[in-house]
Amino acid sequence: MMERYSHSALKQFGTCRRQFHETRILELWPREETAQTVYGTALHKAAEDFINDGVCVPVEFRTMTPVLNSLMAMKGVKHSEMELAVTMGLAPCAFNAPDAWMRGICDVVILNGTTARVLDWKSGSNKYPDVSQLTLMALLLFAHYPHVEEVKSALVFVKHGAMVKHSTLRAQSKTLWAGIRMDVAIVERCHELNDWRPHPSGLCAKYCVVRSCEHNGRN
Repeated sequence: MMERYSHSALKQFGTCRRQFHETRILELWPREETAQTVYGTALHKAAEDFINDGVCVPVEFRTMTPVLNSLMAMKGVKHSEMELAVTMGLAPCAFNAPDAWMRGICDVVILNGTTARVLDWKSGSNKYPDVSQLTLMALLLFAHYPHVEEVKSALVFVKHGAMVKHSTLRAQSKTLWAGIRMDVAIVERCHELNDWRPHPSGLCAKYCVVRSCEHNGRN
């Protein structure tokens, strides 16, 4: 049974159980590099280098410069690519600890007193923003920093110059964790039943790596 979870893992499971099972559990299909994933990796590296070392942002990512400058002007301790994890009992732990249960990586974190700010860089479309990732990052921060009471976060869609803001309060933690545990319980129930039925969609035709699936349009 899979013991470590993340926002991306739960989202993939919600998209297609079979893809989740064959890529994350059985590890039959390695991740494919695409123009978009290469761009996304370079984008994150550019932001990290700017925040950590003041390295000038490459021309192709200059649209994010105003946001980066604004972040650097904010008060607080700044972190880039912060790895966070908790145990099943929601105790903070090291990212690769044997008992790590839920994990996440915050692209940018600014800690300032009882408030934290989180930004997540997005290289794709802003058509369907998903703030549930920001919620999980906030919950992980609350676990690691007991003095933080509010996390103000945002998805930054670099290509579109768009930002989707979100806020999470520590007082919401119990309810939000309960929802995540329900999502995990569904995954674990599928393990028990060996139920990994596919969920065909428009993504199958061009993007799915599971070539063995009868719905894969790339065969």
